[in-house]
Amino acid sequence: MPIKVVLLGASSAGKTSLAIRLTRKTFSESTASTIGMAFQKASMIIDNKNVNFEIWDTAGQEKYSSLTPIYYRQAQVIIVVYDVQEQSSYEKAQFWINEVQQSEENKIIILCANKCDVDYKHWAVSSETSEQYALTKGLKLYKTSAKTGLNVEQIFTDIARQVGDGTPIEQEDPLDITVVDNKKGCC
Repeated sequence: MPIKVVLLGASSAGKTSLAIRLTRKTFSESTASTIGMAFQKASMIIDNKNVNFEIWDTAGQEKYSSLTPIYYRQAQVIIVVYDVQEQSSYEKAQFWINEVQQSEENKIIILCANKCDVDYKHWAVSSETSEQYALTKGLKLYKTSAKTGLNVEQIFTDIARQVGDGTPIEQEDPLDITVVDNKKGCC
């Protein structure tokens, strides 16, 4: 059974770019804004198991925020993404964390500080601030970059290990190659 992951956060935080980095191993400077919801699948081999992910990428625009709880209710994992360069993005991440924690369901919530490839002097939210917030909320914090791939696969590897899902990969028997001596000729 796939692990359902929902990405939450402000518009332009990099949610879509993180999903594309994981699924297609690419990055584009000009990614279109998600309208409503986008869905992608990813498979990874983790600890000799094939793990499948369903990644639900929510729109960050305010006009779609009332629909977002519909998607995260059935999720096992919520990744809340913010852009380290934008204070308002960080505040929106805090909003979503509070919303999810107030819901009745027990979910794995991850805080993702994205765009960490940017020079630290351009960060609006310091590492210390986000680390302290994650600690007080009981969250795991990942510093990522969809652009460079920093920690993107690590998040999903850790999710798979925490959820404990996946299908063991069977060891295949070595190929049995038998040589047939066919003296009648070709074909």
